[in-house]
Amino acid sequence: MFKLYYSSALLLGLALSNNTMAACGDGYPSLNPQLIQNYTFCIGNFDAQEEIHTLNASNTGELWDFKQGDGHALDPRKQIGTWSTDTVDLNKITFTYFATPSNISYSFQLFLNGSILEFCGENGAKYTQATFIAGINIGCSSGLLGF
Repeated sequence: MFKLYYSSALLLGLALSNNTMAACGDGYPSLNPQLIQNYTFCIGNFDAQEEIHTLNASNTGELWDFKQGDGHALDPRKQIGTWSTDTVDLNKITFTYFATPSNISYSFQLFLNGSILEFCGENGAKYTQATFIAGINIGCSSGLLGF
């Protein structure tokens, strides 16, 4: 009985550690970033509500923070940066945020896990995950998730 307890605990520990050590996006299909144009991404409990606007001819688009929306007097939505796709690696997306003294860029690969979009870094590290809503200037509380 004593050995069975330790054997079960060891197997459970291995199962849990293998699950947590899986690389971001493992087993999920990658997503071409061009498919997310005109979507709003909801991160956490609406801590971030970022809008991905249409790409222009040079493969860049605007990145907006919805905040409280256009009609809000104190916290209206505003552009916070740009986004772009890589012309060689079609599954790579880069967000460039406006910052002082210089802009900050983050590059990701996107993986679709059901209705969750995983933002994965170069070494398989998960930066964040988000749900998504078709449309812009609507905010995350509308609840219209998915493609």
